[in-house]
Amino acid sequence: MSWMFDGYFPSPPRTNDEASIPDLNLAPPGFVDYDVGEALPNLNQLFSSREELEEWAKKRGREHGCVVVVQRSRPRAVDLGCNRGGEPKLTATIRRTSSIKKGCPFKLKGRHNRVGNFWKLEVVNETLNHDPFVFKEGHAYLRRMTGEMVDMVARLHADGVKTSKIPPLLRRQFLEACVIDKDMHNLIESWRRENTVGDTPMQVFEIFLINNGFVYHTRENPATNRVEDVFFCHDTSHKMWRAFPHLLLIDTTYNTNMYKWPFVQFIGVTSTSKSFCIAHAVLLRERQTDFTWALEHLKGMLKDSIKPRVIVTDRESALMNSCKQVFPNATRNLCRWHIRENIKKKWKGIYDSEAREDFALLWTVLCESFTFDEYEYNCLKLQEMLYKIGKEKVWDYIHDSWLSRDKEKFVSCWMADRLNFGESTTNRVESQHANLKRHLNGANNTLHALAAYTLELIEAQKIEIGATFEKSRITLKRDHNFQVFYRLHYKVSIKALTLLEKEYGKLDKMIESGHMCRHQLRTSMGCRVLVRWSVTLILWYLFH
Repeated sequence: MSWMFDGYFPSPPRTNDEASIPDLNLAPPGFVDYDVGEALPNLNQLFSSREELEEWAKKRGREHGCVVVVQRSRPRAVDLGCNRGGEPKLTATIRRTSSIKKGCPFKLKGRHNRVGNFWKLEVVNETLNHDPFVFKEGHAYLRRMTGEMVDMVARLHADGVKTSKIPPLLRRQFLEACVIDKDMHNLIESWRRENTVGDTPMQVFEIFLINNGFVYHTRENPATNRVEDVFFCHDTSHKMWRAFPHLLLIDTTYNTNMYKWPFVQFIGVTSTSKSFCIAHAVLLRERQTDFTWALEHLKGMLKDSIKPRVIVTDRESALMNSCKQVFPNATRNLCRWHIRENIKKKWKGIYDSEAREDFALLWTVLCESFTFDEYEYNCLKLQEMLYKIGKEKVWDYIHDSWLSRDKEKFVSCWMADRLNFGESTTNRVESQHANLKRHLNGANNTLHALAAYTLELIEAQKIEIGATFEKSRITLKRDHNFQVFYRLHYKVSIKALTLLEKEYGKLDKMIESGHMCRHQLRTSMGCRVLVRWSVTLILWYLFH
């Protein structure tokens, strides 16, 4: 059968008794199945170099299902053969390896002619003892990457492209590429080993932090000399933290690193209402002493600057106590989203009943009660609804665990009289958790990889925040085009002007109803200059 046969080689017909036996195609060594004489026409063709000869033979082999490799190389001669040539090792080894060797006799020889300074190809044995390959991806030799491919992989990996997404991009750029995910993982792992020879994982982590502008602190166990806690802050984050220290949101996420340590993110907010990463901490345990250690370093980054005025967390007792200890003058609020999730987890049955939508609505209205009378009324409505459907224990849990203990930290009528900067949840931190985990390759990341992905997020935030700053410097919204605002245009953020514009819009209703201003914006948002501007707004309104 000719090797030039262009198609799939079907198995010979089998009898009924043989139909259930898989065809393993195990031909004995020396079994001549295909004649390759026709596959190499024009053997009088001359080649200017050894590389040209080898490339031609390998290309012809791939076209006809044979992987041609160099078996022996000498200065003026080269032996080519099938990658399945040679006999497999029969002795056991430490590693459980396998072999594709089958004793294939196919062989070519290239010789150099000194007189004409050319290379010529000769056929030594033109037979194969196996079927041609069907899927070239199964041959590691054919999956080898060229220098250009390796360079492209290096650029994509440096740009943060996930390893699993690199092979499709590579195949799109190079039609001859047939790499698989395993090849990418092996290549990237080899680079990692080259860059970390002789270094422990913690040393690699510290070297990365030092080389990329991080300030970091570690804490070791005196008995084992093992690092148990790490706190790190990038230089960009440090500058943002000193510029906007007023609001601090804290939350912990899990399944981010191979050590299964909790990962704490400290998030701040700019004057343009953009979130930014302040610092991060990897802690062995979630004890009060551990949180206090991290918060003390966070506080030390501020030096003589203003300390945080509002802190929003979930009701993690150790974290709340640490915040109270390190920042005693800050207003401490609880995350409404975490409270709702705790109720959902504790009393799952309420979300399986027909009244779950009514419950969710009443709970939201209760949290957003604007006055104390509204709060009492909404509490009564929620209690009646739960009693009506036979969920008295749900009300007892809500009342005893949340309303009687911490309502001042999440209900609007109390929060309005306290500084809160409009933040009633830690959703900004949850968003950063989600962004981070979209970059991570699963949960088995080294601390070095975790810090690298964190750096990418910080750099992306820097660009986005810079864009919002420039927008406030060059943009004037129509809603802000009042004479009383003209000295503020292009000097304060669009977010601040929007808050003032909303207060300005309330003047009509306030004058018609005869109600007094409660100075809620000044109290909750910390706008100390609002008193002066409120007088200006009212005078302008009365005389125009």
